[in-house]
Amino acid sequence: MKQLFLGAIAMLLSVNIAYADGGDKTEAEAKIKREQAKEIALKQLPGGTVVDCDLEKKKGKLYWEVEVKSSDGKVKKEMKVDADSGEVSDIKEDNNDD
Repeated sequence: MKQLFLGAIAMLLSVNIAYADGGDKTEAEAKIKREQAKEIALKQLPGGTVVDCDLEKKKGKLYWEVEVKSSDGKVKKEMKVDADSGEVSDIKEDNNDD
């Protein structure tokens, strides 16, 4: 039982390491870098703050998924920034009226 448990942990660690390496290679492929994507996204909500910025790849297309929150915290926008062109698309607004 102990060997099975240790084997499972070793396999999980190797998967995480492989994923991390792939992430670095993918980020190196992006013409628009993380900081540039954040600046582009902030133009959609001036005065806001970037809450999250992740590089995603779907159907061979590379894009940054950026979440920006307004300075008063009442408006949050999630958007995709094309990692090749910097074009913003798929803007979703989430208004918090709590």
